[in-house]
Amino acid sequence: MPRLRNWIREPLVHFVFIGAVIFSAHAYLRPPPRRQITVSADFIAGLRAEHRARTGAPPTAEETQGLIHRYIEEEVLHREALALGLDVGDIILRRRLVQKMQFLLDDEAASVEPSESELQSYLDANAERYRLPAVISFRHVFVSRDRRGEGAIAEAERLLDSLRGGADSGSLGDPFVQGSAWSRRTAKEIDAVFGAAFAEKAFAAKEGSWSGPIESSYGAHLVWVSERSEGRAPALSEVRARVRDDWRAERREEARKVAMDRLRARYQVVIESNEAAP
Repeated sequence: MPRLRNWIREPLVHFVFIGAVIFSAHAYLRPPPRRQITVSADFIAGLRAEHRARTGAPPTAEETQGLIHRYIEEEVLHREALALGLDVGDIILRRRLVQKMQFLLDDEAASVEPSESELQSYLDANAERYRLPAVISFRHVFVSRDRRGEGAIAEAERLLDSLRGGADSGSLGDPFVQGSAWSRRTAKEIDAVFGAAFAEKAFAAKEGSWSGPIESSYGAHLVWVSERSEGRAPALSEVRARVRDDWRAERREEARKVAMDRLRARYQVVIESNEAAP
């Protein structure tokens, strides 16, 4: 203990202690080093271009200074928010960042263009997807169930005799809101308006003669099929745009998967069980 008291009384010890206190106080009280925000000429040009696209006119010198000032304030707040960890746990920000990364991954394959042979091979491999459906063109004479009630079918049969005898179809029947003439419609399109049963019978009707009555939810119809095209496999020139879009979509998905696997390989993933211990 005497030796310790003698050591404490040494002037050198006092000097070292006081120096340490002063150094610590200085380090604590001095302001942190200023971090740099660089607003490049190219970035300013981008701000001006964005202003022009938004307003239709280039910004004045004063407006340009305002754009720069707003950007600097936003950048300061952004950096301070990150420093405070405000990005942690923000689900909206997380989704936005994930979306931006997905866009970056997609960009890797966005510039790839298929050759003619690649498009033809893709079409051949997916022929059923691009098969052109059968279509018919027809006109019809309509007999409204709302107007004729239970007599709609009998009235349609009477009109059918008149049509087969050479009567003008335009002067017979009731008005149909969606028109009497239908050009190159698929079974699906006809089904959407008249119903599946009508579409099936219309496609089965003989071309170039009056058929019916064919019933729908609206009433009875007499149908004249003027044109019929059977379903067929298209030439590449007929569906090139669709084939190209689908080919590129598949390549993007393949490229994204490769890139995602590469990124995921950087991480060790641990999935903890959430089941209750036995």
